[in-house]
Amino acid sequence: MSRIKIPNLTKNKDCNFAELIRKLKNANPKRWNFEKEVHKIDLNENEFRSIYLNKKANAIFNVAVYQEYQKYIFLYYINKYPKCADEVLSSSKIDYFKMYLIESGYINDIKIFNKLATSNSLKVKLFSAKYCDFKTLIKLSEDKNKKVRLKAFDRLGPVESLDKMLVDSSWEIRLKGVRSSPFGYKKLSKMVDELSKQVFIELVKKIKDDSIPMLLGNRNLKYKEAKRILLERLDGELLTDRRVLNAT
Repeated sequence: MSRIKIPNLTKNKDCNFAELIRKLKNANPKRWNFEKEVHKIDLNENEFRSIYLNKKANAIFNVAVYQEYQKYIFLYYINKYPKCADEVLSSSKIDYFKMYLIESGYINDIKIFNKLATSNSLKVKLFSAKYCDFKTLIKLSEDKNKKVRLKAFDRLGPVESLDKMLVDSSWEIRLKGVRSSPFGYKKLSKMVDELSKQVFIELVKKIKDDSIPMLLGNRNLKYKEAKRILLERLDGELLTDRRVLNAT
């Protein structure tokens, strides 16, 4: 399908705001059966496009229409003007409109999730992280937001990303990394200065025997559970040494 050239709606002359206000007044559901008569709002294509491309028009839409009905109106006009869907995803800066589309499956190409994964919207980025490709997922594992990184690591799995998880700035991600590590995994020995109590407790359970003494200076030993587990590990190691000596 050839693309139709669409006028730039960032200029006020492309949208009659007074007319838009007049039409959106019909979006009051108290006056009629909203779902059956949404067509009475009667937006033409340029007016509809202004709602997701023009900040002033979007502000009018937000004030004039109850929030619970905005999605219904938006999807009604997406069905009426289907070529607008791609433009919303590629050009609109209003992220909740993008979410309306992707949650409802209004996409022409699954690869759009690779692009949406770079969105400034956390909600859009988290949703896209479920579907983007492996290459994009690796980039998301280095995102500034820990929720995005966590979502990326969950999909990548420890086989691909364990070492990155163990050095992540988020204790929740390091905790998942330690819990996913094999007993005695060599990278755990570099975490002896771990600051998080939760991560440290798991680390004590997994770190190799000859690295246990390196944990004795960690501040987290002030916690009873951490101290108990460490002493159990030390007692077990000493018991093993005694058995070896007795056997000889």
